[in-house]
Amino acid sequence: MLAYAWAIICAIIVYLVVTRFIRSRGQSLERKFQRIGRPAGKTRAEIIAVVGKPTQASRLPGGQSLLQWIATGYHISLRFRGDVCDGIVLETNA
Repeated sequence: MLAYAWAIICAIIVYLVVTRFIRSRGQSLERKFQRIGRPAGKTRAEIIAVVGKPTQASRLPGGQSLLQWIATGYHISLRFRGDVCDGIVLETNA
């Protein structure tokens, strides 16, 4: 019975440590975006200097582009017109 209790306690500890480690990248990315404040009006270079390179980049019609930063637990997509951010298209955090 004692071994069973220890197994449950160890499983819970492992779960908490792994969950914390996996989510830490997303939490870090979210904090970086919070530091820059409202991204609209900022240049691509200004944003990348604070948060790092985007995970994905896509071209949109009319000379626009969509840059996305994705990490476990956090995802943000910004639309750019030329080199200037129009604003947030999507932001999710878990």
